[in-house]
Amino acid sequence: MKQMETCKKVFINVGIKYSKQRAIILELLNASEQPLTAEALYQKILEAEVSMNLSTVYRVLELFTVKGLATKNYIGDMNKALYERNRMEHKHYLICLKCKRNIPIYECPIEKFGKYLEEKLNIDIVSHKVELYGYCSDCKQ
Repeated sequence: MKQMETCKKVFINVGIKYSKQRAIILELLNASEQPLTAEALYQKILEAEVSMNLSTVYRVLELFTVKGLATKNYIGDMNKALYERNRMEHKHYLICLKCKRNIPIYECPIEKFGKYLEEKLNIDIVSHKVELYGYCSDCKQ
């Protein structure tokens, strides 16, 4: 019951109506430590024995992205979008070439360089994305 009330407050704050489907997707995004594809989210919904269409998952994720509840990224050479709860954190990822796990990097290696470029080229950088590729501690063995 408390989770439902929390979801309602979150939805009210961003100006969207509460629905059970939206609440379930928000809870799954909150619980995930990894960015998820819409298909992976849908699989989790099916495992929880909740009735929902994949098209609903896509619509809710797009709504969450527009309203700032989720972020949408294309990491690596994947042709699918990855979604995660927008926790207002600036982070980048190391993508494991073997297991495809996305390991968050919270220290930004490009901030100083970005400021240098802004001054030198008289530009305004509004966003950036850094992806590093390698092998996680489990896979490099």
